[in-house]
Parts: sequence; C-alpha cells; structure tokens
Amino acid sequence: MTSDYNGPVAPVPNASVSVCAANPCDSQSSANVVASGRSDNAGHYKVAFVRAGTYTVRIERADHPWLDPVVTPAVT
Repeated sequence: MTSDYNGPVAPVPNASVSVCAANPCDSQSSANVVASGRSDNAGHYKVAFVRAGTYTVRIERADHPWLDPVVTPAVT
C-alpha cells in the first residue's frame, strides 16, 4: 500500500490490516475479525490462514490514526 499524504507517493509501513467476515469491520466489532496483520517497510502485507470466501478488508495507518481507514468490501 502507498500514500501521498505527506507529499510524494511512498510506501506505508506498519499499517494495520484487518480481515473481517462481516460488516462493520472495526475495533468495536472485533467479533467479525477473522485475521489481522501489518504492512512491512515496503508497504506489502500478507494475511495467512484465512479460509476461502468473501471478506471485508480494513486498513488503518498506525502513525496517522486521525485519517479515515480504507475499507474494501467483497474481497475474495
């Protein structure tokens, strides 16, 4: 993942990635979270041990918690 929040497009390290079985996909609805992970220094992430299906993915920047998260529904 990348961002241009601070100027030029750059990787986002240490972003929080949540994979949810249903909406909403947030910390208040943690029962829906089936897996989570963090992005590496290059902005790449991998979430392992998730069964085949359709999920909602939520990405939040740890270093900019005031920014809205990116939520993508219907990820297979």
